[in-house]
Amino acid sequence: SCTMPDGNFYDLDCNGKIDDTDIGMVVLKWNTASGDPEYDPTLDLDGDGYIGILDIMPLVNSKNQ
Repeated sequence: SCTMPDGNFYDLDCNGKIDDTDIGMVVLKWNTASGDPEYDPTLDLDGDGYIGILDIMPLVNSKNQ
């Protein structure tokens, strides 16, 4: 992920904005956990070993309008 000028690090594709593409990256790994072949720890934004609602909500709340 890239850190935005405001300190937000949810720009997962590093294109300078938080948008549907960033959300889609997490959705593609939704409901995966550490040990699953599809799990991507860089998308586990809360670091709990599971990609779920707690990972996607910060993206939705930070999305550029």
